[in-house]
Amino acid sequence: MKTTYDLTIRSNRTDYKIKDRLCSGTRQSVGYNEVIFELDQTRNWFARDHFSLKPGFKVLPEGDSYEYVVTSVSYHDKRPYKTILKTVRL
Repeated sequence: MKTTYDLTIRSNRTDYKIKDRLCSGTRQSVGYNEVIFELDQTRNWFARDHFSLKPGFKVLPEGDSYEYVVTSVSYHDKRPYKTILKTVRL
């Protein structure tokens, strides 16, 4: 059984006041510094909120002292189009 984490996604844009997005999802360690987050939120959830995920955004898991930077964003091929974030630990 996978553990679900509460996550905060923060934009890397400093010229706009973009609010953080609160999400949830699972995580899987791939390498020493690489972690993959599979969010419960879908592509349409982010589109409705006018929040486009991009590389460079930060992922802040609740209860974790590390920050993660998104290196790539992808989605499942079939419905639901859940969001997959490949990240690197800072």
